[in-house]
Formats: sequence, structure tokens, C-alpha cells
Amino acid sequence: MSILQTVRTVTRPRHDLMESLIGSDRLSNFSVEDYKLLLSTNYLFHSHLEHQSHFFLSLKDENQEEQVKKLDFLNRIKKDSLEIELRAMLPVAIFQELKQQENTIHFSSFENLLGWLYVAEGSMLGGKMIHRILAQNKEIPLVTNFDFFKNYEEKTSYLWKSFKELVEQTCNTEQKKEMFLEGAEKAYLYFEAAFYKAKNILQ
Repeated sequence: MSILQTVRTVTRPRHDLMESLIGSDRLSNFSVEDYKLLLSTNYLFHSHLEHQSHFFLSLKDENQEEQVKKLDFLNRIKKDSLEIELRAMLPVAIFQELKQQENTIHFSSFENLLGWLYVAEGSMLGGKMIHRILAQNKEIPLVTNFDFFKNYEEKTSYLWKSFKELVEQTCNTEQKKEMFLEGAEKAYLYFEAAFYKAKNILQ
């Protein structure tokens, strides 16, 4: 079984919980408040992950230079598009409270980082479906241009394919696979915590 097949199997319960939290089964009936919660959760997750990833990758050694180049991290930034939507939809004080939430993400290795990014990149595949459904919603298109969910647009398939190739090439020992799986598991847990933080802030 490939590392990507393994991670899908191992993290399936966490993935299903994430889907349940964001309400993926009722997207067509989403309210504007539901959408704000979805965006805020994603903001806490992606902005924290991107900040820590940027710092971690800046410390790369020469042996990882080719891997970091293939990751093409700067083309995977989602924070900016999330901020555009949230600044337009939330009161300033609420947005500032979101921005001030503690970032507790930590990576033990490059493979561990890839595990976290697996969840982030996979969410953009699901985001295409979410955007398609929400675009038909009666309320949501009146208040947003879907900057976040249109972030990757035509690059989605290419970015996902290149990421999968990097994971398969990099996580090529049992120890590296374990670090990757640990990162993915922690990423789902962080997303879950982000949901409840965002929900509490928006109430």
C-alpha cells in the first residue's frame, strides 16, 4: 500500500469528522453565518500552518533544497484570499480576535510538515466541490466572490499531482512515513480545534 493510500485509510475517521463539522452535507442550505464560520475555521488553520511552514522551510539544509523547490510553497498560500473575504464580512474587532489566536503548530521534520500540508492541499480539492455547491446557494453569492475557494482555480490538479509526487518520493522509509502520518493526524486535530475556536469567537 502506498503512503497516500495508507494516510487516507488511517485518517478516514478524522476526515469524516472534519466533513461533519463544516457541514458538507448541507452546503446548499448554508446561511451567511455558516459560511463565516467555515472561512474563519480555514483561516485559523491555513494562516497558522503557512506561517510555521514558511519559518521551517527558511531553515532548510542543502540536502532538502530540491524537495523544497518542488513543494513550490509560495504557490500554495491561502491566507491572503481568506483575509480578503473575512475583512469584508466580519467586524474589525472579530477579525482581529481571529488574528490574535495562538499558533501552536510545530514540525519535527520535513516529512512531518508534508503530513500537515497533505490535509491543507487535500482541502483545496474538496474546495472545488464546496464552491460549486455554494455558488448555487441563494444567500452566499450575494456577500462574497469566493476568493478562498477559487484560490487555486485551474492550478488545482497540477498542484495536487505535484504534491503527491513529492510525498511519494520523499516519504520512502518507514520512519519518514511515520512522521508523515503523524503530521496528517495532528493537522486534522488542529483543524478540529480551529473550528471550535472560530465558533466561540463568532458567537
